[in-house]
Amino acid sequence: MGAQTMADCDWYAGLEQRRALTLALVLEGQRLRMAFGVKGKKLLNVLHGMAVDSLPRRAHPAQPFQTEVQISAPDTPVWQAMLKLLEKHGVARIVDSVADQSGAFFRLVLAWANEDAARYLGGGYLEEYAFLCAQSLGLPASQFASNVRLRPHNSSLPEGHEYQELDLAVVWRNRLWVFECKAGVQLHTGKGQDILNKLDSLKGHIGGAMGEGWLLTPLPLRDDFDGHIHAIERAHQYGIRLVHASGELAKLPLLLSKRWAG
Repeated sequence: MGAQTMADCDWYAGLEQRRALTLALVLEGQRLRMAFGVKGKKLLNVLHGMAVDSLPRRAHPAQPFQTEVQISAPDTPVWQAMLKLLEKHGVARIVDSVADQSGAFFRLVLAWANEDAARYLGGGYLEEYAFLCAQSLGLPASQFASNVRLRPHNSSLPEGHEYQELDLAVVWRNRLWVFECKAGVQLHTGKGQDILNKLDSLKGHIGGAMGEGWLLTPLPLRDDFDGHIHAIERAHQYGIRLVHASGELAKLPLLLSKRWAG
């Protein structure tokens, strides 16, 4: 088993360096998703998409990591502020910027700091936010960890091939809380059932009868929209706590504090 904890000095230093950016991406997520982006896409969706597209795909493991990406972005204060945050916190830097003839857009070439930086913007920021929330409760450092990689006992799997990975795991009062973080649109595009099945299985097999599952997503889910109702109802049936949208995620430390104090 492997994991990332406060004892992992390099990883933890990076997490702290990105703290302000992480909070901005999560707590301001809905506002950023409303900001005009590129070709009808919203700002945060554009950033998320270009990060994911830069990474090697499981279906094509030989595909190299793309160290630079090119985008056309509107020349607006919210975009300028976000690009400055990415550079300030060591995620990406602008290596070229040219305004178009109208002056309303500019063509950018962004260089990722490294592959981990692209993974962060591709969804890792939500996992780091969950870790920060657990940390804020004053739990012993040994009781919670991020990116917990599990392998069956005496597994024949090659090194580097894990059976499962937990975005965040917390052990407290002999109970295991398993957290799944989905920063993309998976719950909105028909993949919600698979995600909920996996989380339900993990909390049962690893956490036992007293295990708990929490599913976090920055996107709002509406109980009056057919595409979201199924995920909401199935999470309720499985006993999985669904925390969605920036407003709910802002309350996550309080939600955890109340639940763990009970």
